[in-house]
Amino acid sequence: MNSLKERSSFYDEIKFINDSFLFYNLFQKHTTTYLKSNKIIKKNF
Repeated sequence: MNSLKERSSFYDEIKFINDSFLFYNLFQKHTTTYLKSNKIIKKNF
């Protein structure tokens, strides 16, 4: 019973890390896209 509980918490941690990583990736992509578009705007004006 105890090992099962530990296992589930372990999976929860992995899921949390995975979600955070995905969020970070998304955020990074968004930021780079924003910066790129910003540079393009500066070039045009």
